[in-house]
Amino acid sequence: MWRMKTPLQKRFGGLYASLFFALLLLLVLYPYFGGGTTRTVIFVAIVLATHAAAVYAASGRRRTLVISLVLMGPAVLGALDNIVGVTIIHPTLGSLSAAAFYMYTLVIIAWDVFTHEKVTENTLFGAACIYLLVGFAFTFLYYLVEKLNPGAFDTASAAPADWPTFLYYSFVTMTTLGYGEVRPLSDPARSLAIVEATFGVLFTAILVARLIGLYQPGRAPGDDQTAG
Repeated sequence: MWRMKTPLQKRFGGLYASLFFALLLLLVLYPYFGGGTTRTVIFVAIVLATHAAAVYAASGRRRTLVISLVLMGPAVLGALDNIVGVTIIHPTLGSLSAAAFYMYTLVIIAWDVFTHEKVTENTLFGAACIYLLVGFAFTFLYYLVEKLNPGAFDTASAAPADWPTFLYYSFVTMTTLGYGEVRPLSDPARSLAIVEATFGVLFTAILVARLIGLYQPGRAPGDDQTAG
């Protein structure tokens, strides 16, 4: 059911665009992360903060902001752990928190996007954010499966089973490219891969159908006037 937008949503609706470009920038720059540099820490913090702001803008509820911040806390610590090389939080807890945070964020945005009455720029950016957030969420789920069951994935190129490797594998799986450098071996790993690949195919079809259903062709001047 469509909800009337709150003043907060009207003011910060453009955050979907900010979130989209932040996620896209993260995809481009992630190979160069590391070394514990201050710029890297700040960048990751800004990206996570953008997620929380997008959740708040989508719902207009303080409760949603609190939940997102709670989920984001361990994820931030986990990100800092990977960056500075100091054990701040257990990798399993950090990965689980990050996956939950991304999932929660995309659910909130999806609820807002798919209840729009007409297609706007914010609708399109929100849909794109959902797609990217799924890729990031599955990244941490794959990483979590590997941590709980070492050897759940086989890397043919001898690449380490770390976050960058699973980020690459997640988006390759979701887009059904299937290059084959990384292969799921355990049943949980294969199940996750099936779910993500299925989502990648269905999301595009469902989104297009929804956008077509919302599309309202503009009327030319004088259309409302009938000939005598």
